[in-house]
Amino acid sequence: RDVAEHDVLCEIPKEAVLSVRNSAIANLIEEEQLGGGLGLILSIMYEVSIGARSKWHAYLQSLPSREYLPLFWQEIELALLQGTELSGKADADRTLTQEDWETNILPLIHDARYPMLNQAGMNLDLFRVAASWVASRAFGVDDYHGMAMVPFADLFNHKAAVVQLGGDYFVENVCFEDQDSSSQEEEEGNNEEVGAEVAEEDDEEEDEEEEDEEVEVEEDQSRRS
Repeated sequence: RDVAEHDVLCEIPKEAVLSVRNSAIANLIEEEQLGGGLGLILSIMYEVSIGARSKWHAYLQSLPSREYLPLFWQEIELALLQGTELSGKADADRTLTQEDWETNILPLIHDARYPMLNQAGMNLDLFRVAASWVASRAFGVDDYHGMAMVPFADLFNHKAAVVQLGGDYFVENVCFEDQDSSSQEEEEGNNEEVGAEVAEEDDEEEDEEEEDEEVEVEEDQSRRS
């Protein structure tokens, strides 16, 4: 049958999302005050690096090895952008990601206090891949989790063709809308379910102070073309 606006497509428990709050290195990120996109990127990198030991291994394995962005294009492909507003975009993104890697992430990997980060594959290439995932797929969940990777729901959010790496790596800020704010007595985050509404582009975001028990992913009419 046809999917109507506000039809519930799926419900995702909060404990399933990958955020800086429930990552295996949450304490490290909090101690280093590594906020914004960088904290989530490092969380993803670590979960990827530990392979099958990660709670999100199957989900991370399902993601593309890299998004189809100019950041990863070969020179022959980049030549096609000459004369467009995207000319030079790849160089800008490479510079941005390398600076963030060298300034914020690499020192932590070499820090003797954090031997768990000294994993095979924790390199600039993985940093760029994780950054592209965050930029194209991350959702804003709630005040507790902040931005997070949400298995299955990111299929609705994914729009690689319009992704641009900003200073926080977040481009599409599709919000989660509380459906029921009556329950906030349990743990702040992982023991509740949240649902997301993929909001219409003209809708205003509502600031909700309480967490919900469930979040519902609804059809975004503005993206149906």
